[in-house]
Amino acid sequence: MQSRIRLGSGLILLVFVSTHFFNHMLGLVSLQAAEAARAIFHVLWGSVPGGVLLYGALATHFVLALAVLYRRRTLRMPPWELAQLTLGILFVPLIATHAVAMRGGEELLGISHEYARTVIFIWSSASETAKQAALVLVTWLHAAIGLHFWLRLRPGYRRLTHVWTALYTLVPVLTLLGLYQSARESERLPGSVVRASMERLGASLPDYAAFVEAGSLIVWAVTGALLAVTMAARLVRALIKERAATFLVEHPGAGGLRGQMGQTILEVLRTHAVPHASVCGGRGRCTTCRVRIGNGLDALPVPNDLERSALERICAEPTVRLACQTRPESGVTIAPLVQPRAAVAATGQRGGVAGTERVISVLFVDLRGSTKLGQARLPYDVLFILNQFFSEMAESLQVTQGHYAQFNGDGLMAIYGRDGEVREGARAAIRGGLEMLRRLDGLNRHLSDELSEPLKIGVGVHTGEAIVGTMGPPDSPIFSAIGDNINVAARLEGLTKALGCSVVVSADTLERAELNGASLRAESVAIRGRTGDFPVYAIDDPDSLARQLEH
Repeated sequence: MQSRIRLGSGLILLVFVSTHFFNHMLGLVSLQAAEAARAIFHVLWGSVPGGVLLYGALATHFVLALAVLYRRRTLRMPPWELAQLTLGILFVPLIATHAVAMRGGEELLGISHEYARTVIFIWSSASETAKQAALVLVTWLHAAIGLHFWLRLRPGYRRLTHVWTALYTLVPVLTLLGLYQSARESERLPGSVVRASMERLGASLPDYAAFVEAGSLIVWAVTGALLAVTMAARLVRALIKERAATFLVEHPGAGGLRGQMGQTILEVLRTHAVPHASVCGGRGRCTTCRVRIGNGLDALPVPNDLERSALERICAEPTVRLACQTRPESGVTIAPLVQPRAAVAATGQRGGVAGTERVISVLFVDLRGSTKLGQARLPYDVLFILNQFFSEMAESLQVTQGHYAQFNGDGLMAIYGRDGEVREGARAAIRGGLEMLRRLDGLNRHLSDELSEPLKIGVGVHTGEAIVGTMGPPDSPIFSAIGDNINVAARLEGLTKALGCSVVVSADTLERAELNGASLRAESVAIRGRTGDFPVYAIDDPDSLARQLEH
């Protein structure tokens, strides 16, 4: 929740900063255009609701930044994260000083602001010019880093990297050029115009300057005090933690790493300078810091909402946790799953083989005579037929809760029961095979003018233990399964031709589905790689099996 509030307050400040910078950019057009825009923006941000929204967001953003600084168990962090934190702390006193001069002067001294006069003040001394340039650069750099690391995990952002890079570069440049151009134009104003503007100030210039200086000192003092209190609180907590319980993180490359209670696994690794992937900086916005937990898994706190949501998106196994969100309370053994130097492209990738052993039902379906189909037609005609065929097969999986796992050109593999419900998974797999037959009949009727003979399929279904999880190359991982029982399901699909039927279901599947095989044709077949006969059922009458599934 705090991260969302911090993001929301940051976006409010970004809107204000963007409008303010645009106001300065209009100085490249003319001083009059900048003054007209200032009047409009003053109505928006100078109102009571606008002021409450702006300064409320400013205070919230700063307080939450201090809270983040306090909660960190270590100040070791990537350079970009250190830069964002430092710039964020500098931004608040700089913008607050500006607010003292503008809003404070208006509310407490009755100052009447005009754009030309404000620019003259800014460029009247080297120190004021330097402050304004620092404010622009610090503000925009902090905003740009925050925007980049918020959006960079989104594919649309990565496709437009060149556009965002141009935006990040041009905004501060155009803002400062607009200020410079306005200052040059202000210098050319007649003396009478400048004197008249000064008379409309509403207070003597020395009084206004003293007010701004005093207010700025107060702002910097308060900011420094809050920062000092935060760092002192960190020191006190560290001293207390030294006497408190610790835990050990066993890392395959770094050995045993001692961590303080309350630290995340990622913070422990950073404390000991152990390289570890973390694209989002440890905020739970990606999964590149994920680790596989060995010993100590059962003693870990349950994942919070942020961690659970991230892990569900990549179908992570129960043994996988996010290092940035997991706070062990006792010893734990970890195995990193992503290379330490992983970039944005690695986010959400599951490469290699990462799975657990469980009982699942596997369905293989293959289109018979696909070679003959290709010989009799032009390639695009074949593609037209195959697209419709696979569309119907995919619909069959969807309505029966099957998970598509592999595609081999004229067939596919599907997994059922991945949620651990063995009985329901077995029944759903059989139902999926029957649904494919039903939809194939409809497709044959629809393509009767295109086909010289109806399309036929072979379906094999088997239930047994397999390694289930994410596997494959890093750039295209899939959720699939491997193991001997997967090979058995594929062999059963191949046996449909020899047994003269469309569906072959193993006796194991029928038993786990709690279905009666009395009305089915029982067969004992030889499975390559297995010794002895293997009991299966050839489905000659799909309707009889479908009726059992309805009850």
